[in-house]
Amino acid sequence: PGNEKASFQTRDGNPEDPDAWLEGASKQRGTWWTDWAAWLGERSGDERPAPKKPGGRGFKPLDPAPGTYVMQC
Repeated sequence: PGNEKASFQTRDGNPEDPDAWLEGASKQRGTWWTDWAAWLGERSGDERPAPKKPGGRGFKPLDPAPGTYVMQC
């Protein structure tokens, strides 16, 4: 958001052929992220406070952050 060069394309309908979809699409200035965030917000329910510590009921952290898998090469 806020990038002057950002754009995305939209189209009514959804033809199977991607070239046909692109041919009928129109370019929109801005970003689709704001629309997507609003769409998610409508479906996600109320916000909840973040957990005070990692893990959860029956799911304890295996190792302290960042985790041993980060150190494996």
